Amino acid sequence: MADILTNADLTVADKLQVSQDGLFTVHGAGTFDDLMEAVTKHVDAQFTLGRLQGAEYAKVYTASMQAAMSNAVQYLLGRSNAELIAAQILEIEAKILLLDKQGDKIDAEISLLEAKERTEAKQVEVLEAQADMIAEQAKGFLWNANLKYFKTTVDGQAVNANIEGVGVTDSIFSTSNLEAAAAVALPDP
Repeated sequence: MADILTNADLTVADKLQVSQDGLFTVHGAGTFDDLMEAVTKHVDAQFTLGRLQGAEYAKVYTASMQAAMSNAVQYLLGRSNAELIAAQILEIEAKILLLDKQGDKIDAEISLLEAKERTEAKQVEVLEAQADMIAEQAKGFLWNANLKYFKTTVDGQAVNANIEGVGVTDSIFSTSNLEAAAAVALPDP
């Protein structure tokens, strides 16, 4: 994050240099120093041309110094604000990227859950089909057991008929007796 305006950005008194060429030009590294160098050259030029004299020079120089200080402070505050805004924009962009990544993760989780739901629905269908098949097998086993019982009964009656000397074509093997016995022994599967 950008630092708030510091004196080093404006001027550093310990690091100011004054030229030894008889002009006594002040050089510094701060924003105020740069502005004052330019202002001083302009004011000195006007003084040299005779456009400014004595008290006017002092008034113009003092006003120029105040304007330079004000403008330097405003410039540095604006720059600090711009740096702060740039840092905030970077932070917001990072948050947006994070939210996008979280959104992608949520989308992936939703897709996974939807796939699980489809898989489980298919598993339910398979289990229902297995339950139907087991029910049909149970009916088949019951029908088969009843058929064997019916066959055993019929065979037993045939043996009894032979022992008693009754013919196989007698009344116990009539169509109506067999149908009635089959209806009891072999219900619809």
